[in-house]
Amino acid sequence: MRLAWATDVHLNFVDERGVDAFIGAVQKLGVAALILSGDIGEAENADYFLTRIGDGVAIPTYFVLGNHDFYGGTFKETRHKVKRLTAEKPNLFYLSASDPIVSGVDLAIVGHDGWADGRLGDYDESDLVLNDYVLITDFRPIKVTEGSLPLRPKSERLKLMQAQADEAARHLEWQFSVLAASTKHIVVVTHVPPFREACWHNGRISDDRSLPHFANKVVGDMLLREAERRADCQLTVLCGHTHSGGEARITDNLTVITGGAEYGKPKIQRVIEIS
Repeated sequence: MRLAWATDVHLNFVDERGVDAFIGAVQKLGVAALILSGDIGEAENADYFLTRIGDGVAIPTYFVLGNHDFYGGTFKETRHKVKRLTAEKPNLFYLSASDPIVSGVDLAIVGHDGWADGRLGDYDESDLVLNDYVLITDFRPIKVTEGSLPLRPKSERLKLMQAQADEAARHLEWQFSVLAASTKHIVVVTHVPPFREACWHNGRISDDRSLPHFANKVVGDMLLREAERRADCQLTVLCGHTHSGGEARITDNLTVITGGAEYGKPKIQRVIEIS
C-alpha cells in the first residue's frame, strides 16, 4: 500500500489555485490514501479546506488537527465542526475521534491532534509566547486589562496544555488497546513531535526554551510502552508543527518522522510504502 503524507500545509496562506495545485499533486501520485498531520487552515476554514481536499483527491484521507486549526476558535467547537463534516464525507477520517483504521494484519493507522505539554525543556524559565496563547479562545483570560497582552498566567496555560496532551495520550492508548497483537505496522499520526529527538528546528534539536511548546512527552512515553509491548511491530510516527524536518530512530521498532514546511508552499512530505 502506498500512502501520501503531508503536514503543515496551511492552505489559508495560498489562493484557490494553490489549493488546486496541492490536490493535483496528490492525484498524480496514484496513492491509496492521504495522511494529513495537522495545520490545514484555521478554525473558520479548516472544514472548508478538508472538504476541498476530500472531494478533490477522492481517496481516503486520514487527518488530525494542528494548533493553527484552532486559531480563532475553541477546541470543542472546532472539533465538533470537523466531526460533523466527517459524518457527511465518507472518505474523510478524523483520527482524534475515530477507531483505528485497520487494513488486515499488515497495517493500522491511529492518531490524535496532540499538544505540547511543557514536560520537556524548561517551561518555568521559557519566555516564549506562541500565537496559540493569544489566538485560541481557550487560552485567553476571561478578563483582560486594557492595554495588556491577553494572556493567562503561565501556570494556567500549562494546565490547559497538559490537559490537551493527556487527552491525546489516552485516545492513542485506547486505539492501541483494540488492535490485534499480530498487527505488523502501526502508523501514528499526530501534530506535535512526541520526543525531544524528533523536535527539530533549523536542522537541530530544539533547545530547552522551545521544547516545552513544541514537544509532547506524555504521548512519547505512551509510545515507548507500546513499542516495548509490541516488539515485533513497526511503529512509524508522522508529525509536524516545527516546520523543520528530520527523522529519529527512538528504538529498533519506533521511528518518528517530522515534516518540514514553509508557509505558502504546501507540499507532499513523502510517499510511504507499506509492504
